[in-house]
Amino acid sequence: MPRHQTHTSIGVIPLIGSNDSDDIIEKAASQSDVVIHTANSVDDLPSTRSIITGLNKRIKTTGKLAIYIHTGGTGVLAEDVRRKEGSNTIYSDLHSDKINGLPDEQTHRNVDLVIINAAKFNPLLKTVTVLPPVIYGIITGLFNRAYMLLSILLRSALIRGKTEKIGPGESTWNNVHIADLVDAYIILFDQLLAVYGPDA
Repeated sequence: MPRHQTHTSIGVIPLIGSNDSDDIIEKAASQSDVVIHTANSVDDLPSTRSIITGLNKRIKTTGKLAIYIHTGGTGVLAEDVRRKEGSNTIYSDLHSDKINGLPDEQTHRNVDLVIINAAKFNPLLKTVTVLPPVIYGIITGLFNRAYMLLSILLRSALIRGKTEKIGPGESTWNNVHIADLVDAYIILFDQLLAVYGPDA
């Protein structure tokens, strides 16, 4: 949520609150056709539910579709490979059955399932969950903050004087540049306006 009144000069209406401000989030969502949730959203079930409740109210009032783009995390795809070999499974939007068939117990999956079920319940609610890996790049704009996970990894390496690895060091962890991720959200939004479905 915008934190400074000066943001109104660029068309941003400040909402003072946090991800726990259910009433504020629900009301804002109920007044919006589109919500893109990027605010520490990956494991935040309360704010996700507030957004869905608000968008459903919007749909009921207007009779028009609403779009919810949620930012999840690739942790949902992680495997516990301690003392064993990983599967090297490749996940692709072209084969959504692999992603949709993930076990309910996977990390972040509880939030993902709330979104999936909300879309099944209301066909006018278009939902998509984006699973970006580690995000890197120079952060610019109004909310210039260091990316938390990357900062933690770098700080750990500096303190120890080396980077760490798990087992034989064969695990992989992809990354994405912030500019490419922003482009992906824009492309995704454009496509949601044109076509939608579990295999779209």
